[in-house]
Amino acid sequence: MNQLTMPTTSKSLLALCIFMIMAQNAHADTPADNRPLTVVLPPAIIHQASLPRLQFADSKITRDNLNNQLINDAYDLVRYDSDVSVAQLGRFGNQGFAIRGVEGNRVNLNLDGVNLPESESNEIFSRYGYMPEGRIIPEMELMDQVLIHAGADSTAVGSGALGGSVSFKSKEPTSLVKDTQGFGGYAKIGYSNKNEEKMAAVGMAAVGTKAEFLLNYTRREGSKTKNHAMRPKDKAKLDPNYVFSHDEMPNLITASSLIYPNPQSYTQDGLTAKLYIKSNKHRFGIHGLYQEKQSLTNADSMHNPPISPNRRLANDARRTHDTSRLATYGLSYRYQPTTTLIDSIGINLNQSRALTLADTWLYDRVFDGETLKSSQLYRREYRPTNTVTKQADLIIKTNPITLGKAGTHNLSFGTQYSRQNYDLATVQLGKTASMDRAFVDSKKQDLSFYLHDNIEINDRLRANIGVRYTDYQSKPYFQNNVFGNDENAINAELCDEYNEGSFCQLYRQGNNLPKARFAKTTYSGGIDYDLIPNRAKVGYKIATGFLAPTTTQLYANQEVPYFDIRQLANPELKPETSLSQEFSVQVKPLSNIRLTATAYQNNYKNFIQTKWGDDLAGCGGSYCSQSVNLNDAKVTGFKLGVDADLSNLLSTNGRLLAFANYHQAKDRASFDSNNGKLTINTLSTAPATFIMGASYTANNDSWQLHGVVNAIAAKKAKDAKSSDKAEQPQAEAMNIQERTSILIAAKTPSSTICMAAKNLAKT
Repeated sequence: MNQLTMPTTSKSLLALCIFMIMAQNAHADTPADNRPLTVVLPPAIIHQASLPRLQFADSKITRDNLNNQLINDAYDLVRYDSDVSVAQLGRFGNQGFAIRGVEGNRVNLNLDGVNLPESESNEIFSRYGYMPEGRIIPEMELMDQVLIHAGADSTAVGSGALGGSVSFKSKEPTSLVKDTQGFGGYAKIGYSNKNEEKMAAVGMAAVGTKAEFLLNYTRREGSKTKNHAMRPKDKAKLDPNYVFSHDEMPNLITASSLIYPNPQSYTQDGLTAKLYIKSNKHRFGIHGLYQEKQSLTNADSMHNPPISPNRRLANDARRTHDTSRLATYGLSYRYQPTTTLIDSIGINLNQSRALTLADTWLYDRVFDGETLKSSQLYRREYRPTNTVTKQADLIIKTNPITLGKAGTHNLSFGTQYSRQNYDLATVQLGKTASMDRAFVDSKKQDLSFYLHDNIEINDRLRANIGVRYTDYQSKPYFQNNVFGNDENAINAELCDEYNEGSFCQLYRQGNNLPKARFAKTTYSGGIDYDLIPNRAKVGYKIATGFLAPTTTQLYANQEVPYFDIRQLANPELKPETSLSQEFSVQVKPLSNIRLTATAYQNNYKNFIQTKWGDDLAGCGGSYCSQSVNLNDAKVTGFKLGVDADLSNLLSTNGRLLAFANYHQAKDRASFDSNNGKLTINTLSTAPATFIMGASYTANNDSWQLHGVVNAIAAKKAKDAKSSDKAEQPQAEAMNIQERTSILIAAKTPSSTICMAAKNLAKT
């Protein structure tokens, strides 16, 4: 029998207590008088100061927020955001974020200005759960801030920002150094009960007149997020010799009847380093970031008929050894002249290498009744996806330019050029490495120019405009995979065996891989006006977005003779587009109370969906699928908010801040089916959500207390119709969920003693 050994994760209490050696991302300085290191507790996070511009759709999560809210992953990041959620994906983590009724690739993710890889999903093979389809989320402990933008944002970040964008910014040396110069550092350990995760981090930095540096390392060990039973991790369930009991999997025939999360164990390491050499006008930098997550999962419940056995006592066990890896590195240069016109000129050269690996190990099992006699590894389904991105940016920013009555303008001009190579391999590893299918790889090219202008017309009227032009190209090809298998040779063999397929006919003619190319211009604009100075203001903004088709959508061409199914490429696909509009009102009835109301509408066009049928052009009598532009959608919603400083009203010795937000949205989509145009839902719009919280800071800053309550209403079945069953609700109504989080921090003059969080869910 084969025995697998994985790192263990210790158990702890429900409450989380973080003890810091220096401070949880606290800042330390070493001045000339050599006085003892001091610790600075992050300030209260609930207070929202009045902004010069209305930015109600933006959530800027600072390092202080990440610390105080104990944010460890993407789910924690939006725990208290009323209109943003995470698109979960089971084995492969998540597909990114859901914003304004869309999710997955329709929300742009970027790290330090470089777009993170998109998710590729093949309609035929994704149902079996053995293709890597998740998106990589940067390690939160290495981030300095995260900006979540709701609404179209392609003018700022390019392709993918249909419903919004999430921009991650990694730490800088100044993130750890309190003063303008000096040394800083921290050490941190933590524990999360929801997935029995242990974490440890250490970082150090220095800032001087000639140079700056940063070094930060973190490690996590954990298991699958628990469900309502909150059962502790049992590493024995990861062994291929483990057989689920009848209590765990009640239906002997259906493996998917498992009532607990798939057992899983994982480790994740992260490291970032930066070095800057600087003078009065010049700054040269070199930077790098690396993170890798390895996970082991018991995937016995993921068997799917008719190819895979679908029984609790199936004769093959499946354990997944998945890897997610991101490595980014680059050079930067910034020039700050002494001219009155140019503020700065920046040049950035970056390279990003991303790997998502689905590595499924299959074990041959022999049973005597319900007793397992043996379990032997006989095959691995090794399916890595590699994405390499090279990007160059030129950014020019001006000093304020006054143009009389036309106001004062702050201009920024930029150009961006990126090249990306995407490749996916599917290999069967047994006694030898073999490949039974060749998936299309692609080389992508993106060239864009953009101009942004922030305008202050007078003391009461402000505006901003932006425009971006993008030229996008995608060129598909086949290459040798990681084990040297020639994908072109595999295609030739398949076309000899299945010579009736439309793909094989095109393959022989040499025109099966046409390029895809399009040009897209996006724009954004906004204006806000003080109706009553310091008391009331209104604002309006409009923006457009687009999403380029993925390689799979353009060129999927698999043939499955067992089912007589064929995929048809469609290089003529149009990019998906969006138009966002938003109107906001902000009122301060008292100097310490602010009320905000926002209404928005997002219109989406040319949604790409998979169309099935035997009447598609080039189908040739089989049952075929093809990605086509089928859907349009509209999402409308509103958001109400209030925040207040209640210190004087309640005569508290310290500072008492409170806030509340309410968000509600509706969506509607049209779908061109074989039976005509049908009305469905996007399925990604969040139900009504209410959030309220408070923060108290003692007058001597010796301790702080934070509390937040989040209530999510039921999502009605009539709001969850999909294209599969447009006339029938796709999902049952969900119960109301309530989460209560309490964050506690106590600080002495020399150290931070403890911070704790408690989350309760009611279903």
